Amino acid sequence: MGRSGTSALTRVLSLCGASLPSKIIQPNFGNPTGYWEPESALAINDAFLHGHSTSWYDPTLRLQFGDVVVAAERRAYVENIASFLSSQEAGPLVVKDPRISGVASYWLESAREFGFDIGCAIAVRHYDDVAQSLARRDGLSNDLSSLLWLKYNLLSESASRSWPRIFVPYGGLIRDWRTQVRRISAALEIDVCRADEGAIDGFLDPALDHASEHPQGAGEYLPFMESVFSTLSSACLDREFDVTDLDAALLAYRAADVDFRASTGGSFPLPVGDSIDEWDAIGRGLASTYRSAMTDRGRLRMPADER
Repeated sequence: MGRSGTSALTRVLSLCGASLPSKIIQPNFGNPTGYWEPESALAINDAFLHGHSTSWYDPTLRLQFGDVVVAAERRAYVENIASFLSSQEAGPLVVKDPRISGVASYWLESAREFGFDIGCAIAVRHYDDVAQSLARRDGLSNDLSSLLWLKYNLLSESASRSWPRIFVPYGGLIRDWRTQVRRISAALEIDVCRADEGAIDGFLDPALDHASEHPQGAGEYLPFMESVFSTLSSACLDREFDVTDLDAALLAYRAADVDFRASTGGSFPLPVGDSIDEWDAIGRGLASTYRSAMTDRGRLRMPADER
């Protein structure tokens, strides 16, 4: 999930021996210490998303569970990803783009099909921090940021179950990056222990960790957010965790998404590209449908055409 420490995690790994892709986008006001995202991967992902009337800001699951991508489009996208991966240097390569969370199946298919070893490092951060960060950078409403936090955390966890993976807590990375790098190296079986310790210590800012600043019940959030965060936090401690709550949360999200799109006759206006105000309006509508659906648990059963 974007704003969860993915940039910090990517930079730390690159300073521990992993390779960054060529042509990284430049820092800006949204992230003055750098995004560490490759221009070409971002362009590939945005072209695919915008070509299907969606965006990273889209809180719906049209792309993931709707019938909107034909076989030829999928094949072209997978091959574009493979072309990008093949053009990079050999060795452990860390590729970061928050968009990948929503299109992980394509990236994993491409990497597997073209012979790449796969490991997933999933950054985990409290939803309060993510919501505040998105509000500061983009002016997102709490409804939209909450939906995006749920959507991308749930999709990342679900898509990565068949692959070597590690869950990395943002606060843990900031406070003790050495422990987190050892965890990553062991879990993904990669050599990322040749650290430039001085550079990493200078890069990470302990003041960015706000883990102690989350009062109980702060903000109006969505059902399942607390249980999802609790489960992912357990995963960050390398504890056994039950995916039942995560599956239930994704099922509830999918049911609300189906209800929301059905209530508009499937004809709600789709924003062009990353039109934040328009996606925000859709987010408020979907969040309202989600909360209403939770008042009647029977409505969480998936319609026959979505099972």
